[in-house]
Amino acid sequence: MEQIILFLKTLSASLKDKKTLWQSSLFLIKIALIPLVIFWFAYLTNFTLLRQAISLYLIFFLPGYLLTPIFFSKASKTEKFVLSYIISIFIVPLAGYLLALKGFSFNELSALLSLHLLIIILSIFFVISKSFTKNDESEIERESFLSLFIVLGFFVVLMSILLKIYPFLPEADPYYFYPVIENLINTGIHPQIFYRPFFSFFIGYICLVGNFSIWIVMKYLLAFLPIFPLAIFWEYARGESSNYPIRIMFPLLFLSVPALFIGAEVIIPQIFFVSIFPICLYFLHKAIRGKLFMPWVLVFALSFLSVKYHELGLFLIAISAFSFPFVIKIKWRNIKLLGIVLGLILTFVFLGAAMEFARSVLKVAVDFFDLFGKDFIFKPWFLNNFTNIDNVTQSWSGIEVIKYYAYLVGSVLPIVLILGFSRTVLKKILRFEYIPFWVSFILFFLIAEVFPRFNTNFLPDRAWLFVTITLIFFSLPFLEKIISQTPRKLFAFSIIILFLISFGGSFHLAYAKQGYVSQEEYAAAEYLKNNTPENSTVVSQQGNTVLINFFGKRTMFFYKPIFYVMNSVRSQDLDALKEAMNEFNKKNLPVDTPVYILYSFDKNKNLASQRDWWKEANFVDANITALSASNYLEEVFNNENVVIWKVTAN
Repeated sequence: MEQIILFLKTLSASLKDKKTLWQSSLFLIKIALIPLVIFWFAYLTNFTLLRQAISLYLIFFLPGYLLTPIFFSKASKTEKFVLSYIISIFIVPLAGYLLALKGFSFNELSALLSLHLLIIILSIFFVISKSFTKNDESEIERESFLSLFIVLGFFVVLMSILLKIYPFLPEADPYYFYPVIENLINTGIHPQIFYRPFFSFFIGYICLVGNFSIWIVMKYLLAFLPIFPLAIFWEYARGESSNYPIRIMFPLLFLSVPALFIGAEVIIPQIFFVSIFPICLYFLHKAIRGKLFMPWVLVFALSFLSVKYHELGLFLIAISAFSFPFVIKIKWRNIKLLGIVLGLILTFVFLGAAMEFARSVLKVAVDFFDLFGKDFIFKPWFLNNFTNIDNVTQSWSGIEVIKYYAYLVGSVLPIVLILGFSRTVLKKILRFEYIPFWVSFILFFLIAEVFPRFNTNFLPDRAWLFVTITLIFFSLPFLEKIISQTPRKLFAFSIIILFLISFGGSFHLAYAKQGYVSQEEYAAAEYLKNNTPENSTVVSQQGNTVLINFFGKRTMFFYKPIFYVMNSVRSQDLDALKEAMNEFNKKNLPVDTPVYILYSFDKNKNLASQRDWWKEANFVDANITALSASNYLEEVFNNENVVIWKVTAN
């Protein structure tokens, strides 16, 4: 009760301070009102480019920036930058998600109104919080940002080249979410409201408010999300080390890991979690070091909402909860946000998260303990053959094992950790402030390397992503030690070579992994879309699902026997095919249903074709001659890489 009375007295006194109130209002006009006026000018005049630019600011930064003084009033400019992003990507889709739960349609009008209402509400919080904090913000000299701009500029150039290498969305997973987002935007209804909904709603806001196409957002815009973890790694290096070159080299360790660099191209819900995870670890680390309660509150609250992006958010909840005992040694006067305001925000957050959180915990727990229910087998070396929770079988042996770890950890980071190791460095990273990093490392290392050896293969390769992110934080004192003990020219030459090897490997992998859709396959998809009836069924290899369903806009059917006929496809072979199609569809297909057969040689020319399961699924040894020799099939398309036949009789 005393805290409430104190809060009301402080609030009353602050609001009577006309000078502070006037300054806060002017600043609010500059950061919120003027951009909103510019947005509506662009909207009403159909100035698309201006509308898109301002909408990115309104969606990615402004909502979070308005809350930043509440949680961290003394944040540096870089910290404000990443805090604005991390808060915005949660509260913006939360608004759309809550509207959908209440039965409102998600369209351009509701997206615009909800975003504006959110900005208005948060502006009130901003003015109140600025009245409390006044001018206690820390500043950094403008010159000190040069190294950050070098890092971010370097990343933008590398990512632009990477995006140019492959013109389509890499891998198959993004194509699963694409029609979900398309359906949300076109109908206003989310078809999978309880399955990672924030991913779809956030992209929906970008598309509806900014007038972007889904393709532009998923292919290009979101590929630059690593800007934010790069910024926080730079800030971490700036705060921990006075060595200027380290501020450039340390963030680049993130880019030197192929799985993190080229993985940024694969736009799936996990990519948002990868972008926020190092930021959350950083603020947990800072909360413990400075005994700051509010940054911990922010991370803990957002960790619950992160489950709505991906179930990996459960691990962030565990890490932040475990960090709490090391934060609570604080004095109440250091808490800038008082009880009532904090209670309102947390109530809003947890009411929105509770139901889905419980559902996600149950789902992950069931999946995880199902894996433990398998036969208990100790496998000292599991990489030669394992099946993960997604039922994907993987096998790595010989030199491929080195490639596996090089892809997930990179070539620079392990060398830094080995060469920089010493008792002094080890003693430093064993301090309490490193608790969030240690908890993260242990949790994900168990999933990546320990559980698989007991026949429990959750997602070991994906867990390594977060092990690596944690190791990057650990590596800073290792890097400092190497620099202090190595001649400058030798160090510069060595580190440049190592980074070139890592980036070269990343570009090679990006080129080699162009297996889901090649340029020649895209031409075949265009043929299907423009020259075949809409009700056509296309029989093909399993890897051509994206090619046929997404680009060709036709129905695909996976059927192996037709590709392994000995001499020539006969009428009974086609009867067996149609019977299999009827059984799959649980109904008899109309007699006039057009059927085509597509075989792509490109499916067995990519990096994945080295895997036995890929060869099996994509008919590497198919008898194509039997298809071409059949009197019942007419070859209608052939560009030497892809062949399409039309079934003319059955």
